[in-house]
Amino acid sequence: MANGLPARSRRVVALAMWAGASVLLIVAAVVYAGAFPLDAALRVRAATVLGLVAMVDLLLGFWFFRSSISS
Repeated sequence: MANGLPARSRRVVALAMWAGASVLLIVAAVVYAGAFPLDAALRVRAATVLGLVAMVDLLLGFWFFRSSISS
């Protein structure tokens, strides 16, 4: 526990980030599918941004999970 959170807490944070990433990916797919009345270019841009944020969430989740194993 010398570097912040205990391992169990880091695992919980990782799971929460993965859950958030999956929700963001679902929202990105719904936006891309046209469920919201947006222009085509804006729809693609919004879905791309949501997808990128989901990927960052996923990677940070992996980092928290990996750090929970190594401690």
